[in-house]
Amino acid sequence: MRKISLYMNMSLDGIVSDPDKWMSFSDEILEESLAAYDQYDASLMGSNTYPSMADYWQNAEKSSHSALEHSFAKKINEIRKIVIS
Repeated sequence: MRKISLYMNMSLDGIVSDPDKWMSFSDEILEESLAAYDQYDASLMGSNTYPSMADYWQNAEKSSHSALEHSFAKKINEIRKIVIS
């Protein structure tokens, strides 16, 4: 049996899904995310999250000028995804 781990970002006041109130993307968040994804062999996503994640990270692997973003894009693109609809 395998473990399921939850990895998500949330603001101190509990916001997880409002783009107008949510956090800013930073290298620190990307480093923490890369460290987390290094421990996973699959990613479980909702059907609303997956398309935007896939679109951004598939392009970032080819076009990003940030070495850190490129590393994360490579990792997240290689990992197996399970999409729940």
